[in-house]
Amino acid sequence: MLNLYVEKVGSYYDTFRGERFKGILSYEPPTDSAGNLIDDSDYPLHLTTYKEVTGGQSRTQPNYWLLSVMPSNYLMMNEETARELGLHKGDKIKIVSKKS
Repeated sequence: MLNLYVEKVGSYYDTFRGERFKGILSYEPPTDSAGNLIDDSDYPLHLTTYKEVTGGQSRTQPNYWLLSVMPSNYLMMNEETARELGLHKGDKIKIVSKKS
C-alpha cells in the first residue's frame, strides 16, 4: 500500500506553531521551533539520517552478534567533498552544529 496522504499525521497539530501537520511529503527549509528560518550559510554540510540494514529500531542494536559487522558509527560522505576537506578513510572527526 502507498499512502500519499496520511490522515493520522494530517489530523495532528504542531504544538509550537498551532498549525496542522500536512500529512503529505513536502520539503521545508530548516526552521527553529517557532518557524523562523535558520541561517546555516556558514555550514556547508547538511546532515541526513541513514540507517544501515543491520540497524535496529529506535537507537537500539538489534543483535549483539551484528556488532562485529559495524562496531562503530561512521560518517559517510561524498568522495569529492571528503577530498576537498582533506579527509581520508579512517580519519577521526568531530561533528558540531550551529548553536542558536
